[in-house]
Amino acid sequence: EVCYNNEWGTVCDDYFDSNDARVACTQLGYYYHYTYSTGFGGYGVGSIWMDNMGCSGSELSLFDCPGIIGSSSCSHYEDIGVRCYSRDFSSCSNGEIRLWNPYNTTSSGEGVLQTCKSGQWYSTCDRYANCYTAKTACKQLGYEGALYYRTNGGYYYGYYYYNDNYY
Repeated sequence: EVCYNNEWGTVCDDYFDSNDARVACTQLGYYYHYTYSTGFGGYGVGSIWMDNMGCSGSELSLFDCPGIIGSSSCSHYEDIGVRCYSRDFSSCSNGEIRLWNPYNTTSSGEGVLQTCKSGQWYSTCDRYANCYTAKTACKQLGYEGALYYRTNGGYYYGYYYYNDNYY
């Protein structure tokens, strides 16, 4: 929710995208957004204060973005929800791998495969990944094997490294 004229209200999902989610999380003091979707976290009541958002992603507040502020033609079943998370500044050694998820836990045995390069964690590109990739990574992490693997898993964390380039 956002506070407008000293009253809390929701944000409509019309044209809401990852740039808008990035700004919402920045405004809340987080570094990244994990996901956004309609109805995520439930539906609001009262006013719907924002509609047709068009953030570029560089703004510091949703109120700095183009869009309709102060009124909306939406219903509460169109309320947007966002999940944010902080950047992981933990140190690492080159070549180290881990499974990371947006809840900052690495002991669950599942998550985004990340590798360490130059002391920083990077998500591993899923291009050419297969069950053997998953099995090898899991064994390197001390597991007996992999139950399954999934690409485009919905998690996104920072940059990924592929063919000596950062994306």
